[in-house]
Order: sequence, then structure tokens, then C-alpha cells
Amino acid sequence: MSDADGKHVLVVDDEEFVRLLVAEILGRNGYEVEMAADGETALRRLEARRPDLVVLDLSMPGLTGWAVLERMRQKGGMPPVVILTAHGSYEAFTRVVREGVAGYISKPFSLDELLLTCARAVASGGPVERERRQDARRTLVVRVRILSPDAASLAMGELVNLSLQGGQVELAVPLPGGERVRLTFDVPGGGTPLSLEAVVEWQEPAEGRYRHGLVFSPMDEHVRRELQDLLAPA
Repeated sequence: MSDADGKHVLVVDDEEFVRLLVAEILGRNGYEVEMAADGETALRRLEARRPDLVVLDLSMPGLTGWAVLERMRQKGGMPPVVILTAHGSYEAFTRVVREGVAGYISKPFSLDELLLTCARAVASGGPVERERRQDARRTLVVRVRILSPDAASLAMGELVNLSLQGGQVELAVPLPGGERVRLTFDVPGGGTPLSLEAVVEWQEPAEGRYRHGLVFSPMDEHVRRELQDLLAPA
């Protein structure tokens, strides 16, 4: 986690226990942490100093996380944002992704999930990256479920980036190259997550886990349009 050293993170959550827990975990792993218990305080902190990362709760009294996110986006130069919420749904997930967030975590969360999501978000440097071939590639760190074509569960892990052509996932177990799989977002709450057919193009070990490159299979127009909408910058 050396990339975290000196990185300034603003943690925004009205629940004191969660706010302090996230701050302690990040602080012990090399981040410089500032906290805000409400949206108005968060905006003042953002005005005083632009952080390298914002960890933001959506459901807060007064000025909500939604409003804070909108203010940041409207102002421009938005830092990477990781959403941390206990009241999410797939609709809420797609909405914040379209707003340009870099990561999405559902409460309760694990220490590893928090650290991986924050590290990837900080490394992204901003909401949207462009590959050399100019495809829209989003740094988007979110829990995903990998299924076999017959819907049997193969693994749980984290998607770390996404494009119209494919994505990169990190799993605890290796999947062989050439295996056909389905990727779906593991987002609790209402709504039907997008399901994407893919082939494992490559696999490599990565810090006790396994990184995989997925190439999406040809998709019908409805699925392609939904994925395009998810990737489009706000």
C-alpha cells in the first residue's frame, strides 16, 4: 500500500462509528485522513483543500451525498470518489457511476475491499481514463460475481476497470484462459444487475490474488446501450 503514503482522503459519513472505522483503517495504511459528518461540512472541507480521494455516504440528513456529488461534478475537477452506502440498489449504483464515481462499496464491507477500492480509485486520478485506442475505459471498482454459462457461481471478486470491449477483475481463485463466463454486479438492493457474457483472455497472479482480463462476447443492442450509458462521462 505504499502508493497511499501522503494521499489525502476526505471521509464523509453521518454515522460516527463508520466514519471513525474507515478513517482508522485508511490512516493505518498510509493515508492522511480528514473527516466530515455531514454534506455542508464536506463542501467546506472540499473548498479549503482538494483531496486525492473522497469516501462518501449517500444517505445523510440535510445535504445528502447525492447533493455533494452533484456539487463536486458541477464545479469541475472532481477528485476520485468512492461511494460507501448501506441503502443502495442497482439503480442507485448506475446513477452514481454515471456521475463519475471510481468505486462503490456496500455496507457492511471488508477491510480488503475498502483498501483495494480506495487504492484503485486514488491511482485512477479522475473519473474517466482513455486507452490509447480511445475506447472509454472507466476505473470502476465494485464487487462482482463471476458465473459459468449455466449460472453456477464460480467466484466473487472486484471489477477494477470496465470498457465496452471488456474488463479487468481480481479474484481469489484463478480461472483458465479461454473459459466462458458471465459477469454481474454484486450490488444489494432492488433492480436487475447488468449481466455480461465474456471470455477469460488472460490471467496472472497479483499480490495473493489473481488478475483476469475479460473480453465481452457480442451483445444485443439493449445490453450494449445500457453498458454505453454506464460508461459515458456525466
